[in-house]
Amino acid sequence: MTMIASQQKISGDNYKFKSIKAMVDTGITHIPSDFILPLYMQPRFTRSDNSRDVPTIDLSLVNDPFERKRIATSIVEAAKGWGIFKVHGHGIAERLRKKVLQVMREFFDLPLTDKVQFLGSQGEASGPRYGRTRRGTTGHQSWRDQFHHRIPPLTPSELETWPEKPESYRDTVLEWTKEIHKLSNVLFDLLTEAYNLEPRYFQDLMGVAESTGELDATMLSAYYPRCPQADQASGIVAHTDPTGMVVAIQDSPGLEVLKDGTWIPVAPDPACITISTGDAMEILTNGSCKSCEHRVRVKETQDRVSALVILKPSLDIKLEAAPAFITKGDPTRFIGTNMTYREYLRMFKDKRPEVTFD
Repeated sequence: MTMIASQQKISGDNYKFKSIKAMVDTGITHIPSDFILPLYMQPRFTRSDNSRDVPTIDLSLVNDPFERKRIATSIVEAAKGWGIFKVHGHGIAERLRKKVLQVMREFFDLPLTDKVQFLGSQGEASGPRYGRTRRGTTGHQSWRDQFHHRIPPLTPSELETWPEKPESYRDTVLEWTKEIHKLSNVLFDLLTEAYNLEPRYFQDLMGVAESTGELDATMLSAYYPRCPQADQASGIVAHTDPTGMVVAIQDSPGLEVLKDGTWIPVAPDPACITISTGDAMEILTNGSCKSCEHRVRVKETQDRVSALVILKPSLDIKLEAAPAFITKGDPTRFIGTNMTYREYLRMFKDKRPEVTFD
């Protein structure tokens, strides 16, 4: 995008609506009407239980044969009962986890003139994209800015499309990517063993390269500014993800998951990484891994940053459960899903064309 085009994009008040942060920085005291949710969706009128949290699983003894089996069983139970859990003992340094959140916050804190080059519509060619998120079939807006791109970059030219500011962005994300590759392979191996599937079953579905362990995934960072009417809006409206698995960290509370009709906060823990399973994993396991419904609450006095790595099946993989998941007592639950992941995403986007996947 040329500098002239960039300046044209940010001229006038219209540009502010491409960024929630830009709106907040003007000092607004009321949010636009399309951010205000219907009463039945507003967090203040829904049931929450702050005394509970999602399951937490210790991976530190994963190489002990006896403990490995117990850990794998715990992951399956959490995936089936909740669709989300936290892991610690994963071996990823706290320094790096803090650095990832710090560099994402630094990116969102940049002047809009530094981020405008990444503005773009979902219909454009894949590449780094910055902007706000719109979510929900009702068309109501989510109070969130986001930035996403593929990882790992497959060519030097693709890496060059990543932000130059902050200076540590590229090195930090590349280091984080390597660690998430390792962690995701451990999790997929544990699931494979727990379900008695062929080795690398889930890695092959997700397009994980056997030689390097790398997978084609998406890095998504999200920024939730302070919200003047936080009790009437949502950082992300309640939804499930059309993905396989999401690996996430957050720097403050806000993420909640729906469990038995009640919203349960996913408390941030500096030692933990949050794992959730999406629609594709639910279909591939015939419901053994649940696609959790979740949302993000915003606050009037505190902003929030999260960093997610989104793992998706290969586009041409058939979305169908392995025979091990289909029995007389548990027949195929997802009739009519005999399609490729590419076709599933197309159907998903047709139903909710405003959605940007997180």
